[in-house]
Amino acid sequence: MRPNLRPTDEPEALALLRQILERLVAIEARLAVRKPEISAADAELVRRIAEAVGARTFSGWEVVDHARLPGAADLRAAVVAAIGSENSQRLGKRLQRVEGQDVGGLRVVRVGVDRDGVLWRIARE
Repeated sequence: MRPNLRPTDEPEALALLRQILERLVAIEARLAVRKPEISAADAELVRRIAEAVGARTFSGWEVVDHARLPGAADLRAAVVAAIGSENSQRLGKRLQRVEGQDVGGLRVVRVGVDRDGVLWRIARE
């Protein structure tokens, strides 16, 4: 539904739109600054997950479960170094924190949700 605007209202409406746009640009700039730096532990975590899962989709629970296997000591060490424990919820929060950022040619991508929680994929740049 289009509001009834008189020709004399247009300058005021345009001025309001300009103010809204300026505020939006300022908000986006502040949010861009807030992106956390990726620590060495986070980078190692993403690399180890990429080695373990390849191009497959995974959940945090699956990574933690896999990290407990005898042959996955490097993955387990990376998980513990990055988040302090073998906890799938904390792992999910950490993946969310680095989501979308370039990590040495790798990028964490959220692809959906299922009964195990958020589903992730590691994309290669």
